[in-house]
Amino acid sequence: MPAGMARFPRATTTDALLAATLLCACALIAALVPTSGDYSGELAPAMRALLGGDIGAFATAAPVYGASAWPRLPFAAMAQTLGGGELAVFRAGAFACMTALAGLAWWLERSLRAASRPRLERLAITAVLLLSPVLLRTLRDGHHEDILAGTLAIGATIAAARGKPIPAGVALGLAITAKPWAVIAIAPVILAAPGRRLLLLTCCAAAVAASYLPILLLAHGAGKGSSHYAAVTSTGSNPAATRSVN
Repeated sequence: MPAGMARFPRATTTDALLAATLLCACALIAALVPTSGDYSGELAPAMRALLGGDIGAFATAAPVYGASAWPRLPFAAMAQTLGGGELAVFRAGAFACMTALAGLAWWLERSLRAASRPRLERLAITAVLLLSPVLLRTLRDGHHEDILAGTLAIGATIAAARGKPIPAGVALGLAITAKPWAVIAIAPVILAAPGRRLLLLTCCAAAVAASYLPILLLAHGAGKGSSHYAAVTSTGSNPAATRSVN
């Protein structure tokens, strides 16, 4: 990492305008997603229950990545309150997940500016982050939680490399919460950390537990045990979809 990236100057008006621009860009991208893709059959039943206040039904309908509904909930609730349908709720959730990506883009642009990198280079990196074909396809397929998981995993690696085990562990745990495939980030995050790796892993485990424990307890209370989540994991869908297959 260049020396100029190690310490930031104080935030300026330019930084505030950059943050607003990135958030507006993410909102526009989310608003242009044409369909909800797999979301309709996987997370939508659980999200409808959660928005309706039926926490038990949410727990039993949630797919294995159901905890990724937590950061989407305020945005989804606002979309529903404003009269939006399922697609609007989906787009609101997509925007919620993309705010993390906007934060990463903001941090990188500011870091590169502090290191006196050319403006064109900074713009190119920002454009790649927000407009890459992989990201747009992920949105189209209805899995914006993958964007959140990937962004958090990158953030965890950066925090670990900067000697911040607690933020790194929490970010890693939240990445796994957003999508379990993020466990593959454990190795690079641990390797990036100069020390205090046990603390990092403890914070990671605590973040995962805090996110999943309410769902597991509610599902257990509704008569769904760990086998429920094993079945969901094997099918990659929600329980209703599992029953329809059987």
